[in-house]
Amino acid sequence: MAVDIRTLPKVLNISDQPQPTWGSDAGRYSNSGTFHGTFKGYFTDLQINFGKTTQAEMTRIKTYLQPQGGIIKSVTYRDTDTGQDKTEDFYGTVINATYSNKNGYYQPFSVSLKAVKKR
Repeated sequence: MAVDIRTLPKVLNISDQPQPTWGSDAGRYSNSGTFHGTFKGYFTDLQINFGKTTQAEMTRIKTYLQPQGGIIKSVTYRDTDTGQDKTEDFYGTVINATYSNKNGYYQPFSVSLKAVKKR
């Protein structure tokens, strides 16, 4: 299911950051304090901040960001480096949000999505 992040309800802001990924041999030498390991590449980390949402809005957000198969296909967002629309696949995430019985909405929350492929 293709998702344009900008069309999800109550999106306040979106940021995309390249995050370095290291191989399983990564770590520090205890005596020298130097870092070693195999650099695998940069993967996009997409941070999305949402405002207060109703139950209907939360259900829609979860439908897109918590897919059954675990991978969100064809996520479109605006690349902060180029200003152009970019589409790639991301791993789904679990959404943790606090519901207010008194006010009848979910408190603002954020999610982080990790890209499936290297940049």
